[in-house]
Amino acid sequence: MDIKLNTENPITMKPYNIHPRLINSMKEEIDRLLRLNIIRPSTSYFSSPAFPIMKKNQKVRLVVDYRKISKATKKIAHPFPSIIDCLLDLKDSAVYSTLDLNNGYYQIPLSNSAIPKTGFVLPFGHWEFLRLPFGLTNAPKIFQKIINQAFSSFEFVKIFQMTSSSSVEIPKSMKCISKKLSKN
Repeated sequence: MDIKLNTENPITMKPYNIHPRLINSMKEEIDRLLRLNIIRPSTSYFSSPAFPIMKKNQKVRLVVDYRKISKATKKIAHPFPSIIDCLLDLKDSAVYSTLDLNNGYYQIPLSNSAIPKTGFVLPFGHWEFLRLPFGLTNAPKIFQKIINQAFSSFEFVKIFQMTSSSSVEIPKSMKCISKKLSKN
């Protein structure tokens, strides 16, 4: 995935203050993302501020404020499916299954030119994403486009739900999905 900007000037912001009680949790999250090769230390001229959000399980989620870079990003034109069309697709189905694509964005690599533009800062460092981060203006459309491409050949996959007229078909469908995801 690439990030095309309307400006040549780097977008730089200073880090937000973080409550001292959350600093160690943020350092642990940064270490986790480094180990998973999702981020790396940065020397980029770009820096968007990041901050922690507490999840229900009391773990910290890293959130990057990409509003300024998103404002300068050229928007892609890939359409989202219409909710009406999605609901109409489900009308003849009797059995529904869902598949959680946990951290799905992190499965999408960034182009070499996009990586520096994802630079983010915390009071204790500067990093950049190697994988598609949440918060970029084009991230949802890129993700939707990849999902559409990956599952377009499967009639039973609708809006991230597998549909079926009977529960007997679900295990077979799950195997097809699993194979497709492992290839992409």
